[in-house]
Amino acid sequence: MIYPILAILLSLAFQQNEMEALLNRRVSVELNKATVFEVVEALRTQHAIPLSFIQSTRYFNKKEEINIKVSSGTVRDALEKIKSYAPDYNYGFVEGHLVLYSNEPKYQKVVDSLSIRDTAGFNATYSYLDVLRARWPEYKELMSPVIKGDPRAAFFTDRVSIRTGGTVLKGFAQLLGNNRSVVFTIIYWEKASRPMFYFDNVK
Repeated sequence: MIYPILAILLSLAFQQNEMEALLNRRVSVELNKATVFEVVEALRTQHAIPLSFIQSTRYFNKKEEINIKVSSGTVRDALEKIKSYAPDYNYGFVEGHLVLYSNEPKYQKVVDSLSIRDTAGFNATYSYLDVLRARWPEYKELMSPVIKGDPRAAFFTDRVSIRTGGTVLKGFAQLLGNNRSVVFTIIYWEKASRPMFYFDNVK
């Protein structure tokens, strides 16, 4: 009985070390009059930081402008600067994935009576968003993702499960499964005048 417990403890310690290493990774970012999402994209594309993002509803029809300068700092430094300019946001590891998210209560709602198990990630996403739209008016406008790239790619086909009784935010993170290079984004799409959910692969 001791060995399984030890294995679990070692796994948790390893995950904790991985999380700290990601937050302490060195980055340099300098943007003026940028949106929060533009900073997120810079971290993703310039430094391969797997950072998922949920835009604050307050900025759906308004362009926030922040100035950020981090010279050979850390990912944590960059995220703290974002929070100092835009207190609508929090960041942290959710189900092992780094997420910068809006602190709106709707993302902390508890999703009970859910049955999405061992399902291809893309299909699980459609099912999960259907559940959210059916239960809460705050999600009725949220658009489901479209496939970008090869539909046979791992982040479309990997099997995932969403545990019942977790928050909406945890469910979003569980859609990523164990793939640490895939991120999700919820952002307002001006062309459709609605928020949309989509995946990206950070390399």
